Amino acid sequence: MEKLEWSEDFELGSEPIDSEHKKLIELVACFEKELHSSDAADLDLEKMTQLAQELVATAITHLSDEELLIDNLSFMPPLEKMVHKQEHAEWRERLLKEVSSLLSSPSDLERRARLSNGILIARNFWDKHFQKVDTRLRIFIGQQKVLTQSH
Repeated sequence: MEKLEWSEDFELGSEPIDSEHKKLIELVACFEKELHSSDAADLDLEKMTQLAQELVATAITHLSDEELLIDNLSFMPPLEKMVHKQEHAEWRERLLKEVSSLLSSPSDLERRARLSNGILIARNFWDKHFQKVDTRLRIFIGQQKVLTQSH
């Protein structure tokens, strides 16, 4: 899997959203580094669990903030917006379920497996979501800024 790193290509032009994107990428990168650089016996599961909880909390906040931005910009038609919010709800549910399973895992081996699965969920969301929505949103915000500056 290719290392996820922040790039200016990810910037939407909305400082709060861009900051959240950067934080999410940093958390995923830290999480992946820890997970893949440690032997099973050396993995600090408490640290990893805290990272997973922070990642989920940041992701949930980000999804809500993005929904507000989209509402305020009138970026999407109502039906598409409804579908988008449903996708966010499904991602929130998956992430919360994974962290709940992680916290209740009886063995270190199972916790490690849950951590690996959680990071795959986060990466999958980033890849699909960024390509599907955020790229369009970046173009829309850029167009709005051009229109605002020209008046």
